[in-house]
Amino acid sequence: MGPRPRTDTKRAGRIRKAGSDYLAYRLIDAIVDHYFVVLEKIGDEIESLTEEVSEEPSRATLRRIHDLKGEMIFLRKLIWPTREVAGTLERAESGLIKKPTVVYLRDVYDHTVQLIEAMESYRDLVSGMHDLYLSTVSNRLNAVMRSSPCSRRSSPRSLFSRGYTG
Repeated sequence: MGPRPRTDTKRAGRIRKAGSDYLAYRLIDAIVDHYFVVLEKIGDEIESLTEEVSEEPSRATLRRIHDLKGEMIFLRKLIWPTREVAGTLERAESGLIKKPTVVYLRDVYDHTVQLIEAMESYRDLVSGMHDLYLSTVSNRLNAVMRSSPCSRRSSPRSLFSRGYTG
């Protein structure tokens, strides 16, 4: 059997001393902290997509926008229940959650609220990005139509004036 990985004995001792309620808090807090990492990656993706949409949008860009929307919906479905769990444990009147742990759970609850607010703002950004994509593609199509020979047809008014004057 190989060497055992070194653990932080001070932290492990605190979890053992504090009890199962503190362990539950630490697990929920670890999950919430990971959501911040995921949200940061989504923010980076939004920044990258914003540049791509404004410079040279393509069908692949639209697919990435839709994929990003799906990821955000999935993440939102994960964050809301976590918020509810933290809120329920914080307000629990049972003897299972000790008073010192309630303070920590309140902090986790506040973090989930921050995550939800960030998700809402990212959702607005992605919706705006989708609108910007559609506008850019429409403008490009209009430019192509203006330069195409079909758009240079004579209008009925010009035909009338040509026919009248000979």
